[in-house]
Amino acid sequence: MRRFFSQGWNSFLLVLLVQLYLIDKAPANILGVSYQGFNPTPDQTDYITVHSTESVRAKKWRMNFYGFISGNNLVAFDPGSADQTPHEITDQLTSASLGMAYGITSNLELGLSLPVNLNHSITPSGDKTFIAQHMGTMIHTQMKYVFQRRGELTNDPTGFALVGSLGMPSTRQDGYLGNRQNPIITIEAVYDQGSEVESYSFNAGYRARSPGEAYDGAPILPLEDQVIASAAFQRRFLKHRNMSWIAEFFGSFPADKGKYKRIKDISTSEVIFGVRGGKTKKSRWTVGCGTEVFKGMMSPDWRVFAGWSWDFTWSGKTSSRDALLEKRKMHGLADDIIDPLSSEDSGPVIEDGDRDGVLDDDDMCPRTPRGVKVDRDGCPLDADNDSIPDYEDRCPNTPAGEVVNGQGCTIIK
Repeated sequence: MRRFFSQGWNSFLLVLLVQLYLIDKAPANILGVSYQGFNPTPDQTDYITVHSTESVRAKKWRMNFYGFISGNNLVAFDPGSADQTPHEITDQLTSASLGMAYGITSNLELGLSLPVNLNHSITPSGDKTFIAQHMGTMIHTQMKYVFQRRGELTNDPTGFALVGSLGMPSTRQDGYLGNRQNPIITIEAVYDQGSEVESYSFNAGYRARSPGEAYDGAPILPLEDQVIASAAFQRRFLKHRNMSWIAEFFGSFPADKGKYKRIKDISTSEVIFGVRGGKTKKSRWTVGCGTEVFKGMMSPDWRVFAGWSWDFTWSGKTSSRDALLEKRKMHGLADDIIDPLSSEDSGPVIEDGDRDGVLDDDDMCPRTPRGVKVDRDGCPLDADNDSIPDYEDRCPNTPAGEVVNGQGCTIIK
């Protein structure tokens, strides 16, 4: 297993070196992470492209790999027309994205995303000089700081975090970037709320693009700064708590439309639906699809995707503290066994954030309120199996198969 992860790390470094080499080598870019909403988060905690206030724990790594296919009808215009007479460009894109996140502390996380486009077909083909996209498109780094993690320690169902990212475009002759490449800086505020059964999150931020001058003869113009917003909701399946369904929305809107005459043309909007599952939280799969909300320049007509994320630690050592935690876990001792800011170098720190006696690496419900009884997976007990945990269930003996409300009581039709 350690050899497998070592090989995965070497592959990751190889992809990064290839990305660095491809700067100024690749043709122009249209559907990369700086333009559309489908940018899988490096940590893949609760949602797919929307941030939550959960993060990768200290001294832990998480990698993810996504593949996706999208189809689009782009809005462009005749370069010589003063009134920007629109015409359509049809494209289909096959892409992949490799992501990685590392927990520096319990509240601070670093992330890296490397999108790669495998095939991009453009119709009519004459427009692809400033639009077609191949191979590496951007080196995207981010930092997330969690001020308050949802539902942890204080039992407060709300959480707050801040995410900053830096995107380094690796394309040339990109009509949306202009004739010089500038870093793209994004700041997002994160608010989420919920329980172990369901949760939702809102992200809002600003993207500073600093575009260059337009290329002569390009059917598109550089994009100015953008206001971005996204939202997500996830809920566990009633009978399969290792699986959940996710719904997301992403939108970007110009802070300054620049030389464009129609704001709608350069706005994006997309909804995404996905299903995520896995036997453990250390290795999970995700599949889903998406479509545009309204027809803008870069909103996809359709999108399908699939991904896989997995956790690992770089060091295989086990500290004496870790052994003690495992021993106390076996004996059901849940109090005072967390030290998330330990500076020991003897090995990775194993945490039990909600102090329920099930360590975070094995805890399928890592934010259980203090004092609530849990099962072997760390999830609150649910005696009548109605998906409402006993500590919230006002009708704890609901007959099997009954449709219940949010308080666990039968809905009378």
